[in-house]
Amino acid sequence: MSKEKRADQPTAAEIVQAIERSGFLMEQRVASSFESLGFNVQTGYPFEDPEEGKSREIDVWAVMRGTRDEARKVCVWLEMICECKNNENPFVFLRRPKGHLDNLYFDPCQYVLPFSLYQAPTEDGHGTREQSGFRLFGFHEFHYWYRDSTRATQFCKILRKGDGWEANQGGIYDAIFYPLAKAATARRVDRSLYSPRDPSEWKNIYLLFPVVVVNGKIYQIDSTLSVPEPLEVGHVSFVRSLTSKRVKGQFMIDFVTQAELGTYVKSIVLPYAEDIGRLAIDAGDRLGKSQ
Repeated sequence: MSKEKRADQPTAAEIVQAIERSGFLMEQRVASSFESLGFNVQTGYPFEDPEEGKSREIDVWAVMRGTRDEARKVCVWLEMICECKNNENPFVFLRRPKGHLDNLYFDPCQYVLPFSLYQAPTEDGHGTREQSGFRLFGFHEFHYWYRDSTRATQFCKILRKGDGWEANQGGIYDAIFYPLAKAATARRVDRSLYSPRDPSEWKNIYLLFPVVVVNGKIYQIDSTLSVPEPLEVGHVSFVRSLTSKRVKGQFMIDFVTQAELGTYVKSIVLPYAEDIGRLAIDAGDRLGKSQ
């Protein structure tokens, strides 16, 4: 029998090229990056779509235990919920200055405390009102969202069109932002089942970080400039509120280039988790009491 390669079979190099284009190898490399940083990792992690009840998958799910205090019975967990985009075309984010309300109402729903709401004193001190633990315990004050005086308000992909290029936004919110919000909602619901029955029990905090890891470049543009100029960056946070029946709340999703993933985790995610651990220990038993 002839040992010559059949014409309808790919070469080894063509197989590798096809796998590279598919993004499968990118997912494995992203998983390896998280493992090198001390996370436990699973690719193709399943979750139940909160709207359709169907099984979906997260490209890469990574979890790490952060601060753990035996005396206060406090434990902080980090979960990275990642979608990998093996794109060649860049993502571009338009930014504008933050207004007073942007920081005042920044309260992303993906951080899971022992209770979703706590009783906090009113400003006049004569009563109480419901407030998220994120605001009550000061978790917002140390969040990296506050580092920037501007915020990303829109994003798009730059695609080839004929002899030129176009900014295309068609379908990317539904294809990128919404699925990650669904995954974060599913994980939030799962984690919310473990509220302590008594303040003396373990009080777990789950910091969920929905992340889009892209293989291409990320640019941001200050929309207030008379002559806009794209600035290449490694990471952009994008906040958007959703109002569907089962996927509801303010979500923050981080867009990160694959090349800067390690830097993002080490300089942004881990320091914030450490801050939350310190604040959680200071809060102590208050974390385990909704009233």
